[in-house]
Amino acid sequence: MKNKICVYTCITGSYDNLKEISNIEKGIDYYCFTNNKKIKSNTWNVIYINDNNLTDIQLARKIKILGHPKINNKYEIYVWMDGIIFFNKSIKQFISKYLGKNDYFVAFKHNCRNSIKEECLACIESGKENISNVKKILSFYEKENYNFNNNLIESTVFIKRGNNKIIKETMKLWFYMIMNYSIRDQLSFNYCIFKTDMKVKWINENVWNNKWFSWNNHHNYKNSLDKIIITYNKDTKVDINSFYIWNLEKNNDIFKANIVTSKETNKTVFNLPHTPFIYIKKILINNKKETNITFFNEIDYNDGYAFYNENGAFEIYDKFNKDDSINIQLEMKIMNMYEIVELQNYLINLLNKKNVEINNLNLELISIKNKVDKLEKDNKNIKDEMNKILNSKRWKLFDKLNFNKKGRK
Repeated sequence: MKNKICVYTCITGSYDNLKEISNIEKGIDYYCFTNNKKIKSNTWNVIYINDNNLTDIQLARKIKILGHPKINNKYEIYVWMDGIIFFNKSIKQFISKYLGKNDYFVAFKHNCRNSIKEECLACIESGKENISNVKKILSFYEKENYNFNNNLIESTVFIKRGNNKIIKETMKLWFYMIMNYSIRDQLSFNYCIFKTDMKVKWINENVWNNKWFSWNNHHNYKNSLDKIIITYNKDTKVDINSFYIWNLEKNNDIFKANIVTSKETNKTVFNLPHTPFIYIKKILINNKKETNITFFNEIDYNDGYAFYNENGAFEIYDKFNKDDSINIQLEMKIMNMYEIVELQNYLINLLNKKNVEINNLNLELISIKNKVDKLEKDNKNIKDEMNKILNSKRWKLFDKLNFNKKGRK
């Protein structure tokens, strides 16, 4: 073992670019594991990996959590950093600040949530996980009697000691949960430490806003606004299988495109680039101040439209003849990490507000039901009293006498 500290990351597919290390420190070895042969580096030890049985995301999670034979059991301290992270300050100082003599695993607390249920909601809202997997993992936790409000990791950066039995046991369980329940590692880490009783030292700083490191947007975010896809609705006279890809002219956050319709149509569907967290401040069609537009997978946010998953789209309802021009102007950008966190907090608060409204409505319904139950109970008591009277000897005698009187002439 040349050094005692290993800093490692993993980039699979074309999800991220590898940023060179600006401040190489003695005593640290730097490794980047990747299946992308285009990635080269002058400062990282690039190790090419491959596993045809795993997706790119699963492969990246495997390296992140289980490590790799190239580094396993060869270092005293391991620092994981996501591919988008780069340190501004000394990594050694970072380790010295947070990893004490008796600490074995150090991680950031989530900056705005402490509940797996809340994180599940955020994953669904952002399109990072599907409802089926969320239901599956939450059902499993309920059977395990797990406390959902048991903190939440922000796993972008963490420190762990090597050759520790309980850490290895926890990491194996963590990767098992990812492969069998949800690829979102933040949905299972805190459950795993609950099961193995691994102690974690929590860093109470914002992982996205601190003095130690900064981040880049994911690589596929950067170029994803280069194109826009225009399709036509099947109810029009245009063939549904036809579609057109148009380059957008960009000036700062203003994108422009001019589309010439190939056939007559009353409704044109614009599928946004397949990237989550697109924010559109303004849409201008043919320089009209008002256009009949319907949005999909968006939420009204900050006087604009935030598209929170990869299926954002909008429809223009207008009459277009063949060879008509549609001039589109979009004030559009991809939200950065700070803005994404703010949006997710807004969605959580919005849901909580709706839950309060639902709870208030439930209370009203319960109150109404109680009143109805009381009325039914009162009616039953009245019926019981009437039956007692009608079945009494006195009533039967009175009824018989009354009948005889009515029968006289």
